Amino acid sequence: MISEAKSSRGCKTTWAQRAAMVGFLEVPANFNLITGNGTANHSFVIAGVKVTKESGYADLKDEVNAKCGTKWTVDMARSRYRAYLAQYKSTKRNLLNDGGKKYGLGEADFKKGITTIEAKLEDECPLFERMDKLFGGRQNINPSSVLEPPMPRAPDESDSDDEELAAAEEMIRLNNTSSTNDADVAVVPSTDALPSTVALPPAAAAAGVPPAGGLPAPLAVSMSDVNVAATQDHSNEESKMLAEKLSTKKPKKDFTSSYSELKTKEMLMNNDLKVQELDLSKERFSWDKENYAGEYRLKEQALQLQNMQKDAELKEGTKRAVMLNLMGQGKSAVEIKEMLTMLGYN
Repeated sequence: MISEAKSSRGCKTTWAQRAAMVGFLEVPANFNLITGNGTANHSFVIAGVKVTKESGYADLKDEVNAKCGTKWTVDMARSRYRAYLAQYKSTKRNLLNDGGKKYGLGEADFKKGITTIEAKLEDECPLFERMDKLFGGRQNINPSSVLEPPMPRAPDESDSDDEELAAAEEMIRLNNTSSTNDADVAVVPSTDALPSTVALPPAAAAAGVPPAGGLPAPLAVSMSDVNVAATQDHSNEESKMLAEKLSTKKPKKDFTSSYSELKTKEMLMNNDLKVQELDLSKERFSWDKENYAGEYRLKEQALQLQNMQKDAELKEGTKRAVMLNLMGQGKSAVEIKEMLTMLGYN
């Protein structure tokens, strides 16, 4: 038993063995045993009923051995299951992190015949979809704190844009606060710098304008008040400009739109590949047609040569037979030549 375990240690788990494990886990009672929930939905435990993980591993061992003809032990079943689960967790984590950008399709994937994201996930973790249906909803696999993947950054966005937008929002908040406080405070400018009455020009006096003493004294405005007003005007102008920038800023793409765009590009790429394959098939058919026609002509010519060779051999044999016959009749060489010429044997 120990030698068998050592000989199997380090061997790669085959697809059939993984399929047997997944089929075993798809039975709810088996899944609860393996995940340590053998007593779930039971108010008491009956003697003899399997409730521990070890009993689950023992049943998993029997299932794989029965379907695949292996000789797994309980320890081997435990280690193979844990390794397979770790592989699934790693693939799932990579799919959730950074919007799943690791599983974008590239030239290397197409060379291996992988044309879809589902196929790439299957290549990373065999039977990923079935495993995800079993473990995808568990907190240790897909915690609620990371259910929402991070929103991908648009190509034209940068960190400086985010800093400017944050500064704009803070500026608008401060301006709103300052304008509210200013409305509650009555500013009484100083009148020490101006006289209480102002003398009118002669033209105004001749027109019957009341004397200066009857007019209210103008308000005195200090330089500090002028500076404050100018600063507020400048701040309001900056706030308006930053608010316009906030309103015209492009919205960030969410995961769904990015995924849809990726699937559209993938579909278009698959269509292009299919068109190229169709063109190659047409070219191959045309080439095969020409090749077959050339081979047929060569075979026909070879057959004609064989027939001509056979005719020549037959004619030569007939000529020799006639010569021997004439020689047997005692004909001279001149007579034999004349007879052969008459018969067409030149």
